[in-house]
Amino acid sequence: MLTNKVKHPNPSLCSIEGVLTEGEFQKRKHEILFNVSTDALSILDLATGQFIECNNAAVKMMGLSSKSEFLYSTPADWSPEFQPSGESSQSCASRNLSKAIKEGPQCFMWTHMRADGALFPCLVSLTALPVKGRQLVMANVRDVSEVENTNQLFRLISENNQDYLFAKDSDFRIVYANKAFFSLYPKDKRDKVIGYTTLEEYEQDEAEEFLKYDKEAFEKGFSETFERILFPNGEYRTLHTKKIKFVDSANAEFILGVARDVTEREALLEQLQQSNNQLSSLMSRNTALLEEKQVLFNAMLDSVIVIDKFGKIKDFNRAAETLFGYDRQEMIGLNVSNLMNDDDAKQHDAYLSNYLKTGHAKIIGGGREVVAKKKSGQMFYAFLSISQCETNGEVSFIGTMRDISEQVKKLQSLEYLALHDSLTKLPSRRLLEQKIEDAISESIREDKSFCILYLDLNKFKPINDCYGHDTGDEVLKIVSKRMRNILRDDDVCARVGGDEFVIMCKPNAIPIDIDTVASKISRAVMDPIKINDNLFEVGISVGSSCFPHDGDSMNRLLRVADDRMYTQKRGRENECS
Repeated sequence: MLTNKVKHPNPSLCSIEGVLTEGEFQKRKHEILFNVSTDALSILDLATGQFIECNNAAVKMMGLSSKSEFLYSTPADWSPEFQPSGESSQSCASRNLSKAIKEGPQCFMWTHMRADGALFPCLVSLTALPVKGRQLVMANVRDVSEVENTNQLFRLISENNQDYLFAKDSDFRIVYANKAFFSLYPKDKRDKVIGYTTLEEYEQDEAEEFLKYDKEAFEKGFSETFERILFPNGEYRTLHTKKIKFVDSANAEFILGVARDVTEREALLEQLQQSNNQLSSLMSRNTALLEEKQVLFNAMLDSVIVIDKFGKIKDFNRAAETLFGYDRQEMIGLNVSNLMNDDDAKQHDAYLSNYLKTGHAKIIGGGREVVAKKKSGQMFYAFLSISQCETNGEVSFIGTMRDISEQVKKLQSLEYLALHDSLTKLPSRRLLEQKIEDAISESIREDKSFCILYLDLNKFKPINDCYGHDTGDEVLKIVSKRMRNILRDDDVCARVGGDEFVIMCKPNAIPIDIDTVASKISRAVMDPIKINDNLFEVGISVGSSCFPHDGDSMNRLLRVADDRMYTQKRGRENECS
C-alpha cells in the first residue's frame, strides 16, 4: 500500500482548459499529447527517485482519484516486493532505468500494483529525456491484463508445444511468447524478445514484408502466410503462420499468432509423392516384379491404399491395416469410400468418374488434409497424397496417408482460445462480431430481423474488491451459465469485457419480444449466488438494439445497445444516490 505520499505543490504541467490558439498549441503540443494519451505516462527524476509528473491515464490505471496521490511517489510504491522472475522489484527497476540512460529506450514486462494492492501485468517502455543537468526518464505503461489472462490458457496449451506461439500489441511489439518461440532467437538475445518489434529484428525490406501480415491481421482480423526463417543454427526453415486479432475490454487490439514448422511437412509431401511414383513405376512393370513390389509395399511406414477406376480397393498395406483397424482381406474389393467421412464418401464416386471423363483433378497429383474413418467408426485427421498409374492399359490410383490428428488438435485448441473467453468459455468479442456479420447477411438475404442485448453487471465490483478475484471469477462463471441456459442453441452469448456481456438472438422471420428475453435474463442473474457459504446478489443493466430498425451495421447495433445500457445504468445509480 502507499506510504508517506507528498502532495505536489506546483505541477509543472497544468491541465488543458479552454480553446487554444494555433500559437498556444505549438507551444504546448507536447504537454497536450502527454495528457491526452490513452497510455499511462509518467516522468521520473533519477536524482530523487520520485515521479514528478504523470497524465490522467496513469492516475486511472493506478486506481487513484487525483495526480497528487501519485506525484512524488517512487516506483517501489507501485510494485510488489518481487517480480515473477524472483528478482526484487527495486533491483530490476534500477537496472532498467540505468539501461534507459546509457543504452537507449528499454521495453519489458512488469508486474505493477494498484492503490488497492491488486497486481496486474504491464508492458513498460522507458525513454531518457534530454534535459540539461537532470536525469529524467519517461515511463510509458500499458496494462496487458486481458491478453495476460488469455496467456494463462495460452501457457497451459503451449507449455510443451513445439509450435511457436506469440502475441503482439498494436505497436507490433511482442508481449507474449512461449518457449518454442524463444528458441527462434540466439541465446544472447532471448532476454530482449518481449518488447521487440519486427523493425528492430530485421532489415527494413524484410521487416516490411513481415509487417504486412501483422497489419493485415489487425485490419481484417486474420492473416496467414508461409515464411522462410533463419534459425540460430544457421538453417533456413519454413513456418506456416496464422495470426488472429484479439480485442480486450478496453478496446486495445492485439494479435495472437501460431507458427508451425512445416519444413518436414513440405518434405513429407515430396516423400509421399516420390513413394507414389516409385509404386506407380513398379506397378507399371511386368508381373515378374510382383514379389519385389509386395515387399516394398508392406515395408512402407506410411499407409498405402491402391484402388481401381471404380473406387474398389485393390491393395492395402500393413501400415494401412494398423491405421484403419481392418485386415487386408476385409478391404479388398470394397469401395474406398468406406474409409471416408460421410460428406467425402457421398461425392467420391462422382468425383472419380468426372476426373476420368474430363481429366480435371482437385486432389490427384497433390496432397491435402482429410478426415478419414477407422473400422471402429472413429474419425481422424490425415495427410493424403494421391497419384495415378497405368498397368497394361488399366488405370489405378495410389493413396499414401499419414495420421496428423495430434498436430491438427493443437491448432484447433489455439483457434478455440482465440475465439472464446478463457474464464467463462463463452464466445469472445471477435467470434461475436463474426456471428453478427453472418446474421446481418442472413437477415438481408431472407428478409429477417434479429436483436442484440448489451448487459453490464451491477454490484459486481464490491464483490471483486472485498472477496478477491477468485470469488469474482466464480460469480462471472455462474452468471454466464445462467444466461446461456435461458437462450436457444442458435443464440449467441459473448463476454466482451470484465463484467460486460452481449447476447445476439438469432435471425427470425417473426420479430422476437426482446423485452421478454431481457426480463428473463435479469431475473436469472438476480437470483442469489452462493459461494463458500457466502450469498451474493448482483443486478444487471440491459440495453437493446434490433436489425434493421436501429442500424444496418454491426458497429451501429452494438453502439446503440451499449448507449441504452449505460443510460439505464446511470438512471439506477441516480435513483440510489
